[in-house]
Amino acid sequence: MYLKFIFSALRFSKSVCYITPSDFTKESLSEKYGIHKGKIFEIPNVIKENTPKDKLMEMVLPLNEEQAFISKIKEYKSKGYVVVSNVGSFEARKNVSILPELVAKAMTETGPILLVKVGVAIDNIREDEFIQECKKNNITYMLFGSSSNEMINYIYGLTDVYLAPSTYEGFGRTVIEAQANSSIVIASDIDAHREITNGSAILVKDINNVEAWKAELVKILKLNKNDRDELKLSGVTNSQRFSTENVINKLVRIL
Repeated sequence: MYLKFIFSALRFSKSVCYITPSDFTKESLSEKYGIHKGKIFEIPNVIKENTPKDKLMEMVLPLNEEQAFISKIKEYKSKGYVVVSNVGSFEARKNVSILPELVAKAMTETGPILLVKVGVAIDNIREDEFIQECKKNNITYMLFGSSSNEMINYIYGLTDVYLAPSTYEGFGRTVIEAQANSSIVIASDIDAHREITNGSAILVKDINNVEAWKAELVKILKLNKNDRDELKLSGVTNSQRFSTENVINKLVRIL
């Protein structure tokens, strides 16, 4: 209600413009608050460019707990586990509750998978439910709460497939971060993901259909190395649209 009042008052000012991170949020702002689209400009979030693999492996994490967490992931990878990950909260819109069953079903066709979930819970009840689902489905999983940017980038670098099943995002930052660090992305087919990935990720239309997600994950994991490398390169190339230089240039053109 407060925002509606503010936007209603500002929309008649000729000296005010609005900046949103995506065309999707631009459309929403215009539709919801009656702001003329000509006064709204889309400037995407800046995504830090990827850390080269050799530099990533030399990176010193700030906390011993983080170092131990990363070491454990490496240990699983050395045993032949594929790593799938998700970074973010346990809010309902993140839809991560489907991940334990998805991983369990995919493993029957692909072999061992490690599910890595990182991020501040926000919704502790849903976090507890997630843990119970992991145990119920008898999958191998690792959870970590608040973490440094260095650790998150490290996890992206160790990830084979990044899963983003959100039902709503205003931008979808972690999808681009994962791509920047050479992770193959499977994401929900929502407006924000469709816009920012621009054909460089696998999108799942039936968001809550575990079988649909499983099919895409299995398909990716069964690709040969060349095909998987092509998908990674496509993602890295897409992420470069959100580099500091490109975003600043776009902002300068508006100013």
